[in-house]
Amino acid sequence: GSSIYYALGITAFFALGATPIALIIAGIVFSFTALTYAEMSSIVFEAGGSASYTRKTFNDLISFIAGWALLLDYIVTIAISSFAVGPYLKIFFPFLSETYANIAFSVCLVFLLTFLNIVGVKNSTRFSVILTSLTIITQLLIIIAGAILLVNLPTIFHQMRINVPDALWSPSWPSFWKGVAMAMVAYTGIESMAQLSAEAKNPSKTVPRAILYAMGTLIVLYLGISVVALSAMSPMALSHQYINDPIAGIVTAIPVVGKYMSHWIGILGAIILIVAANAGLIGASRLSFNLGEHYQLPRMFYYLSRKYKTPVVSLLVFA
Repeated sequence: GSSIYYALGITAFFALGATPIALIIAGIVFSFTALTYAEMSSIVFEAGGSASYTRKTFNDLISFIAGWALLLDYIVTIAISSFAVGPYLKIFFPFLSETYANIAFSVCLVFLLTFLNIVGVKNSTRFSVILTSLTIITQLLIIIAGAILLVNLPTIFHQMRINVPDALWSPSWPSFWKGVAMAMVAYTGIESMAQLSAEAKNPSKTVPRAILYAMGTLIVLYLGISVVALSAMSPMALSHQYINDPIAGIVTAIPVVGKYMSHWIGILGAIILIVAANAGLIGASRLSFNLGEHYQLPRMFYYLSRKYKTPVVSLLVFA
């Protein structure tokens, strides 16, 4: 659920008061995608995700196209997630608000994660499980605190109008559909889970179950957070003042508890975005390893470290 830490602001930039509707539509599309992946992952137990699924269902050419499209997607995921860490940490390190300082920090972060993954995925995933549990608990606390102290449903429903002339915070239809496209970014991650099928115990059960749990959790969290966000501030403030760190903006606006949570959100937002960058790196390395195995990438990508048994070449190239 890390994408909400940067996707909410850009979704609100286009969808304005209709942001919850944009997230609902994106969530419906995501649900169909997640159910499809759950079905396929119960049958195909190898790394490669949809590149493997299309290879078995269609042919190598379609698999090759799907694989390369996904590799580009992973590169973007690693880059955005790493670059979004700085805005959350600037509460502790103001120099990270400078673009070039944040770029340098992001590059160092990517190579730190690469080292962690070369040493072994078990260390990497244990790290991720602890941090993801913390962020789910924190987001639920934000939703509960916001529901008690902030949520104003009449205002929310009044704002959720599309293409109404002269209505405050009503987006045009083209702008709203752009918002839906941005909201889709908030539901990434299913492919990364499918990539780990070859390394999971009892993948026919654990991978589909994990995908379905992720689907339910994300939809609840994203809708709850968006409602609290639009109760806490106007769509203009969410999409401009807090476009880079929307969750920090929400917490700042919560009475009483907000001032105590702001530093915690800075730490947690940064941590969960690191987890997302790590998931992208794991996904890219497993996918390119799979493509190398089937001669869709140079064979050097199908190389495991003798010491750590991890795909070193794939990790280094995509880092």
